[in-house]
Amino acid sequence: MDQGLDADAFQMGLLATLESAAFLLISLPAGAWIDRLPKQIVIVSGDIVRAAILLTIPLAWALGALSMLQLYVVAAGVGIVTVFFDIANQSYLPELVDGESIGDGNGKLQASQQTAGVVGPTLASGLVAAIGAPLTVGLTSVCMGLSSLFVSRIRHREAPSQPATRNGFIAEIREGLNFVLGHWLLRRITACTGLTNFAASGIFALLVLFVLTTLGLSQVQLGIIMSASAIGRNPRCPQRRLGADTTR
Repeated sequence: MDQGLDADAFQMGLLATLESAAFLLISLPAGAWIDRLPKQIVIVSGDIVRAAILLTIPLAWALGALSMLQLYVVAAGVGIVTVFFDIANQSYLPELVDGESIGDGNGKLQASQQTAGVVGPTLASGLVAAIGAPLTVGLTSVCMGLSSLFVSRIRHREAPSQPATRNGFIAEIREGLNFVLGHWLLRRITACTGLTNFAASGIFALLVLFVLTTLGLSQVQLGIIMSASAIGRNPRCPQRRLGADTTR
């Protein structure tokens, strides 16, 4: 992240692995747990916790103490919180709208995510060039704080979970897994998504290193490339959240 870290290919790959490992390791138990919690609280808390974790990067940079070890810890922490945030975020829409409006609501969410995926990298690269990567991460943490504020102002109140009608924690994980694996379409979608994310994670882990060091392009050019690649891409396809300037 800092211009003095000089990360190599292995470090970039490790950073990407730590950031996405939580999705493989804890997604199933996280989903069962979130079913027992108010989605709004999970989303608001997720934004606040991630903002606090990311804020340690510009603070450490200002003190001259930023290191790859800290980035590894930040990547792992953000990844864990993001698992809970994403699951709650995807499950919250049906709580807010009726069945006939879910399609329209999903379309608007996808449109906003796609817009962010296209505009975000170019805007972020311009900020990195102007104020540096650590301060850009600081602005990201501020945006997450604002996001938590906006979500907290949603007035809808979810129906509380009924413990008496629920199966055990492990039983619910097994039930959900059996449902997905037992449905021919969901099974194929899961396999396709898993393979795509696996390949995309490897690409995005080294893309920054390749573009900045091998090709010698600027940060702004990298942002434009990532914005162009986001056109028509699934918003759930992995992107680099950290390490945009780790190699320099």
